Amino acid sequence: MAGFPKLYITLTMLFAGISLCSMLQFVYVYAVLRKRDVILSLVVSCAVLIYLTADLVALYCSYFCPRRAADFFLAFREIFVLVFPVVLQAYIMRIKGQGALLEKINSILLSAAVGAFLLIAGITLYNPDLLIRGLSGSGEVFYQMQIHGESMGPLLVIKNIMLIIYAVYSIFIVMIFGMSRQDVYPARYMIAGIIIITYFISFYVYYIIFPSGSRGSVIGLPLFNLGLVICILFINWGRIKMIIERSEQLEIEKSVLEFSIYNDVSLNIPGRIAFQKDLADELISIGARGESLFVVFFDVDDFQSLNESYGENVGDDVLKMLVERIIELFSPQSSLYRIGGDEFALMLWDAAEIEQARDTAGKIITCLRNPFRVSGITCMITASAGVLSLPHDGSDVDTVLSNAYRVISSAKKKKNSFQVFTPDLLDITKGKIHVVNILRNSIIKNEFTLHYQPIVDSNKNLVHAEALLRYMGSDTHIGSPEKYLPVLENAGLMKEIDNMVVHKAFHDMEVKIKSRFSTSINLSTGQLVDPAYSSFLSSFAAQHGIENRRIMLEVTEDRLMENIAEGRENLARLKESGFMIAIDDFGKGFSSLTYLAELPADILKLDMVFTRSVPGDSRKEAMVHHIIELAHSLDLRVIAEGFETLEQFEFFRNLGCDLFQGYYFARPMPLDLLITKYL
Repeated sequence: MAGFPKLYITLTMLFAGISLCSMLQFVYVYAVLRKRDVILSLVVSCAVLIYLTADLVALYCSYFCPRRAADFFLAFREIFVLVFPVVLQAYIMRIKGQGALLEKINSILLSAAVGAFLLIAGITLYNPDLLIRGLSGSGEVFYQMQIHGESMGPLLVIKNIMLIIYAVYSIFIVMIFGMSRQDVYPARYMIAGIIIITYFISFYVYYIIFPSGSRGSVIGLPLFNLGLVICILFINWGRIKMIIERSEQLEIEKSVLEFSIYNDVSLNIPGRIAFQKDLADELISIGARGESLFVVFFDVDDFQSLNESYGENVGDDVLKMLVERIIELFSPQSSLYRIGGDEFALMLWDAAEIEQARDTAGKIITCLRNPFRVSGITCMITASAGVLSLPHDGSDVDTVLSNAYRVISSAKKKKNSFQVFTPDLLDITKGKIHVVNILRNSIIKNEFTLHYQPIVDSNKNLVHAEALLRYMGSDTHIGSPEKYLPVLENAGLMKEIDNMVVHKAFHDMEVKIKSRFSTSINLSTGQLVDPAYSSFLSSFAAQHGIENRRIMLEVTEDRLMENIAEGRENLARLKESGFMIAIDDFGKGFSSLTYLAELPADILKLDMVFTRSVPGDSRKEAMVHHIIELAHSLDLRVIAEGFETLEQFEFFRNLGCDLFQGYYFARPMPLDLLITKYL
């Protein structure tokens, strides 16, 4: 007992404890965190623990048990250590970027390690002396026999050489390819393991080369097998530490991500997803209790204009101040959510009646009257709001949001106001959808045609004819062009309509009108702002053999003023291509006189508001007189439209008006009828 290696026992027990802890952590990662890629590491931890346990038992038995028990555990320990070359090679094969040659070598080495383990285990079972010779059961012999070699059988020598080869090769691969894969193999633990195994290999080789040293001088030194196991344990321990650290980091990132998903970080209030979740929960709750929940939806009027005028930073600051103002007024009796760019929802927890919700909506509108001062800029904003009573106005999230947008859209017609949701809004919306579907199908079925209204000179001779789109289908919901044209534009169908009008008008000019009179076509906003439209129209006219000068393009004054920069440039291109340009509905707005001298126009079409007011309205008479004189001074011809009486015609003719259009002469009619009547 005097030579009992207490230091060796202590170290082995310490590392056995570490391997047990490592194994339990891998079990936790596998079972709780559901990471299936740690199975190999878990197997390694189990193998390390088994080896260290066998080592301790073998040492204990060599001192305190019969020799047979010591021999068994010693042989088991020496055979079981052959598991680790297999484990090392499995680890090595997980390191990427080694190339095809090394991957093939790794596969061969793995197969060799498995084969060697099975072969040495089988031979040892058949003849144990080939592994270890002459064991006496003495603890000192047991501890020193690998160092001095007296008891080494040939299999033990082969086994140790094989362990050295695999250890050196593993160090080589790790040094060359593994250090860059710190996501799988932490560098600091790898380096520690490499240092340990290098020391043990050097120690072992030294005592093989110089075996004549004193036996007593090496009693405190651990075995080579233990060095290899400690190296693997370090790397495996680093692996579990890295996995746990990464899992903790992922949990933090997940929490941050969930917070950012459910909350609007810029305004520090819950966002759209949080609103949808809370709304769904509340709908279930109030449905079970038979109660009501009132929600006020609102958004800022013309917020895009604010961003365009002052920049998005100013717009963001205004929204922050708006949120602070709303929270100050209505918290904690309500919760504010941002459900869109400038769209918000206020859940009212304490409102028991619709009047309280209406009062809250009114206060929101009123509180915005005080200006917002941002970066030295004073910003005035308004909002449009809608009030919903749930579950009456929506029993699910999608319906609630859909109805909210309907009521806000209705409130925006007035702006700076609020409206309570009513079922009538659903009927209006459904009616619009129905009309859009009918119009879309009518375009496909070609249920539109062109009627032509004559434009005559002072002698009532036909000079131009305006092509006007007419719906020829049977559905009574469509109504007049004044009703369905805005619907087409809002539905994004104007491009199809524009193409249809041009194709039909050019076909009529080519086949029936020929050179008898020119045709007037109205320009949509899309055509007006399209820089390529001049080239397209010229090319299309040439295909039909139509001279550009026989086509008059009409653009309304308000449409032109809304797109003055692009519109002026594109009208100039069209005029240079030979098309006639007419400014339609002239006089409805108040901006066009400023640009009249610069616009590339040939004709002014006076709005019918002037025609219907004269003769008899002295102010309108004076305005008409001056507009006609101004147009003539700019070398523009004037068309007056909306004539219904002879007196109106005589009055404008006496003022020198050039051309005339209205029901007094003819309503829009099919082309064949127009040709029969005038030609």
